[in-house]
Amino acid sequence: MLDSVHSLLSENGAVVIIGIRTIWTHAPQFWQQKVLEIIKKYLGPRRMTLNGEYKSTGTKNDFIDFLNRSSFRRTEKIEFNLPTRTLNIDEIVGLLYSMSFAAPGLFKDKLVDFEREVETELLKIHPDNRFPEDNCGSIIIGWKN
Repeated sequence: MLDSVHSLLSENGAVVIIGIRTIWTHAPQFWQQKVLEIIKKYLGPRRMTLNGEYKSTGTKNDFIDFLNRSSFRRTEKIEFNLPTRTLNIDEIVGLLYSMSFAAPGLFKDKLVDFEREVETELLKIHPDNRFPEDNCGSIIIGWKN
């Protein structure tokens, strides 16, 4: 796929991959650690997707490695912090369901139990249903030349 994009770019063109961390790899707040604990309780300790077990390159620079294995030869990674935001339980569950490691289909007939446990445990931590989230991300650029 990247090689197809590479051929469409001008000589000075680039591809950009933007991403933020998920609680699977970055859970600084206690409530995030609790949510990850609950996910692993229901789905097991290995990171799963609807297509099976998640496969990583085994390095911290998955996307850079991905670009370097393609026709893009020069890469750069820029890391950034996001401003703190406050989420409620419905927003947290919605975000989880948008992630491959917590897709609703993975929970099968335990989805309602999972949601109930997340709500119960999170309200023990923040009864006001306000959960601060500090997050960070990266921009990875791969230049054609």
